[in-house]
Amino acid sequence: MQNHSQASVRKRLDYYYRAINAVILNRQNPTTGLIPASVAVTTHGDYRDAWVRDNVYSIMAVFGLALAYRRIDDDEGRAYELEHGVIKLMRGLLFCMMRQAHKVEQFKKTQSLNDCLHAKYNTATGDTVVGDSEWGHLQIDATSIFLLALAQMTASGLVIIYTTDEVDFIQNLVFYIERAYRTPDYGIWERGNKINHGEPELNSSSIGMAVAALQAINGINLFGSRGGPSSVIHVLPDEITRNYTTLHSTLPRESNSKEIDAALLSVIGFPAFAISDAKLVKRTRDEIVEKLGGKYGCKRFLRDGHQTVVENTSRLHYDPQELRIFEGIECEWPLFFTYFILDGLFSENEDQVEEYRAKLEPLIIDSATLIDFGQFISDSISESDGGRSPRTPTSHGFATPSSTSEGKLPEHIPLIPELYYVPAHLVEAEKKNNHTQARVANDNLPLVWANSLHTLGNLIYENLLSIAEIDPLGRRFNARKTHWNDTVVQVVLLAEDTNLQSMLNMYGLETQTMDQVHPITVSHPQGLKEVYTALGRNSKLGLSGRPKRPVGSLGTSRLYRVQGHLYAFTPHFMDNEEFYLTSDNDYLISIFEQELAFVRQYWEYPGRPTMVVLLTHAMLGGLTRSRTFNSQAETEAQRLTTWRKTALGSNSQKDNKRNLLNFFMNLRSGVCNNVRVRLGRLSEMVNTSYIESLDFLVTKKDIDWLGILRGAADR
Repeated sequence: MQNHSQASVRKRLDYYYRAINAVILNRQNPTTGLIPASVAVTTHGDYRDAWVRDNVYSIMAVFGLALAYRRIDDDEGRAYELEHGVIKLMRGLLFCMMRQAHKVEQFKKTQSLNDCLHAKYNTATGDTVVGDSEWGHLQIDATSIFLLALAQMTASGLVIIYTTDEVDFIQNLVFYIERAYRTPDYGIWERGNKINHGEPELNSSSIGMAVAALQAINGINLFGSRGGPSSVIHVLPDEITRNYTTLHSTLPRESNSKEIDAALLSVIGFPAFAISDAKLVKRTRDEIVEKLGGKYGCKRFLRDGHQTVVENTSRLHYDPQELRIFEGIECEWPLFFTYFILDGLFSENEDQVEEYRAKLEPLIIDSATLIDFGQFISDSISESDGGRSPRTPTSHGFATPSSTSEGKLPEHIPLIPELYYVPAHLVEAEKKNNHTQARVANDNLPLVWANSLHTLGNLIYENLLSIAEIDPLGRRFNARKTHWNDTVVQVVLLAEDTNLQSMLNMYGLETQTMDQVHPITVSHPQGLKEVYTALGRNSKLGLSGRPKRPVGSLGTSRLYRVQGHLYAFTPHFMDNEEFYLTSDNDYLISIFEQELAFVRQYWEYPGRPTMVVLLTHAMLGGLTRSRTFNSQAETEAQRLTTWRKTALGSNSQKDNKRNLLNFFMNLRSGVCNNVRVRLGRLSEMVNTSYIESLDFLVTKKDIDWLGILRGAADR
């Protein structure tokens, strides 16, 4: 790490300003704000297009430099200029996606490959460039990294979203990615299965980025400090948990066809930090280093034939038996060394930082050594690249306007190639003895994505930027959790009416009726599902809001406030209208125990979860005691003894109800299946509960939310 004087800080920032302008911002389209991936047209695609993922990563260095300029007395307006360069790109991507709002709406219902958002757009116009079925567009990680970056940038003070229509669209993007755990996609490398036959598969890198995006954007006010309830993004906790548990169970594997993938570095470290299990993070990182690491970077995955000299470029797919010819000669990407550097900086692992900075140094190409580097400005979006090599994007074309006449950049700027490949005459030697032969950089120089992350790492390394500034949401702390959740679950028992309440009181089980919990309203979970359909609804964009899916146990374990009035909801798993087996009390007991354990393990909110349970005559009615006792005179031990004797003498038709009653009575001990519980009145639980706002409903004129909530309470 380096320390600088004020003058040297300014000098270094100005250097990075010139470098970022030359390599990144001079490529930004002045109309759309988008950045092309390269200047070439190859069999792998038109690199002059703007990929969503590449654009987000490419602008991160600009974002970091803008934050660094905030630290100093910037009288040249560079902080403002850089910030709005970031805003322009993010809004450019937003406009591209909003023009496909109909696909977002359809995808929420179908999860079809042909209904998804496109992964790349025309740089100059923002139009789609490839047909729905002609490219692997479904890349959930691309949409997720956009949402994650949007959340971080908004938290840093940038205002990217301007209208409620845009807020509603972003909310629908949340619904778009929240089922990543069950949606096969083409993944970060756009190919799905590694043989590239066009078959999507579940990818851990996509699920992990979705987890990070959902966690990060939850509760973000997209209008910043000037926003109100209608501009807040909501993510239901059960949707996050479903994705997280799936990710946790699949790592370190990437997918069905890829046992490990270097893309997981972005999931276990910067920018996602999606895993809180330190052991799993280390195991995944170690496998990447062991199986994919090399002198020139990391392989994307094993038997990756992309841009190797033995790849047949006349077709996009591989034959299954063909994959073996790529073994040992897979291209190595310096990009992944930048992830290791950033991971070390965020985890304060200086040894890792120095190790990978040293490994990356010999792979960097100095711009001053390139004679043909002056064609970038004029050629980056030109139509003159159709005759390029079909194998690799070609053209070293980046320069500032002042340097194009000389063909060189005005100073030494480090450039990171896309990848290093084994030349044809060394293939057999490399196969016999891995990591022994010299590799050659391909012509796609620089890979702007890699250059951006490298610059961001340099800004942090030189103490020009702090990790807290680039990560205002504190995602990095997610990877440092060492505690085990031992949350106390609050349980409130309600009786259907006063008759049932009196009977349960006879057994020593204290309950309340609906009237007695006033002014809090207790409603059926169906009501919560109904009002959440208003979230993100927008008739102008043709968006229907949240699909009518049940709200899980984590969602119903929160209290909700609308205009100062509190609402509680009974758990969905106890709704026998949805699932008739819950009418079996013995089955209900086992489900209740599982849900208590689930809520305890995955509760991540301040306060305690509160489960409100409605006991009915159908569940417990008709039970009688063999004798009546004075509850104040009889000890708890005597009551339990009496209960056991009564239970043993009961007829078999009542055993089911007695088991359920016994279960709820045992909750008074404070422990249920190793989960700490607390029984009490609802009014006593409010101060220690987590309360979520539903005030966004107030602005929704097309839904009778008050009638729905009150109607659900009357069920």
